Amino acid sequence: MINTKYEQLISNPLNIIGDMDFNEYLDWLRLGNEEDLLSLLKVMQDKNLNSNYIKILEVEVHSKRTRTARI
Repeated sequence: MINTKYEQLISNPLNIIGDMDFNEYLDWLRLGNEEDLLSLLKVMQDKNLNSNYIKILEVEVHSKRTRTARI
């Protein structure tokens, strides 16, 4: 049952960030892994959500990729 609930939650990343304020969103971006961020980016782009949030997300994804490439 827990796995099913988790799968439902992550199937739409907006379920995760829906109740966050801007500062919580930024914290989540810093802590999230690249896969989570890419999933969220796809959903946000598909739904034409706030472009400022999308731009911030794109920067964070790029930053994580750059950090990963250096390791």
